[in-house]
Order: sequence, then structure tokens, then C-alpha cells
Amino acid sequence: MGTNSSVDKFLEKLEKERRIVLSLMYDIRAILEEKGLDNPYILGKLITLSEARDNLELLAMTRFLDDQGRYMLAQRINYSLKDLNGFYTVSARFSNKA
Repeated sequence: MGTNSSVDKFLEKLEKERRIVLSLMYDIRAILEEKGLDNPYILGKLITLSEARDNLELLAMTRFLDDQGRYMLAQRINYSLKDLNGFYTVSARFSNKA
């Protein structure tokens, strides 16, 4: 995690514009980095996710994560994988995002 990466710059810009970066954004970034994904991919996902108005909407938008990513996210937010997948099922039914 370089201090001048495009991902860092994007998060800094987002902080200035919105005065808040949703806490889940940092968890998602960490997960994508732990999975070894490249910065352009991570940046693209974070830009898309930055449209979320709150952590609940942001969480619903993380349905793109594969099983390993979902497991990692569930651990970070102290939920069971079963509960997280249940949330995705419900949010997919009622959401036009993600």
C-alpha cells in the first residue's frame, strides 16, 4: 500500500469532497488488496462503490465479491458468511444497484 497510489489519492479526494469515507470502503479496499488485485481494478471498484449513500447501500453493492472475498468481509464486519449471503439475497431482490 503506497502512500501515493491512485487508490490513496482517490480516497483522499473522496474525503475532501464528502468529508466522510464510509468505513466499509476501507475494508473493501483491504480485501481487494489482500486478494492481490491490481490498483486499476481496485480503483475502478472503489469509484463505483463511492456512489453509495451509506454503509448499508455500500454493503449491498459488494455482491461482486467472490466466495473468498465475502468470507473475508464477513470476518471484518463480525457477521457469519451465512448472514452476509442472506443479506445479499434480500438486497439483490430489492435493489437495482450492484
